Amino acid sequence: MIDPAKITAFSDLMTDILDSAENPARKAWLRSLISKVEVDADRIRIVGSKDVLNAAVAASANSGENVQKCVPEWRTRQDSNL
Repeated sequence: MIDPAKITAFSDLMTDILDSAENPARKAWLRSLISKVEVDADRIRIVGSKDVLNAAVAASANSGENVQKCVPEWRTRQDSNL
């Protein structure tokens, strides 16, 4: 079972993204989690993978750590193939 604090962090992250991001970013986030949306006369069904959702929830607790930390050594004014 996933830690409730991670679920809260994920919920806060998604709420912030859906409230403040531009439309392309919103769509990208939703498409990364949702496989399809089925609309019937009396219900709407959102379908997605539980594994994908679990991974997103687990990653949201470390959202500040998702940025790549390894930076290659840049060679200014030199060819990289020296």
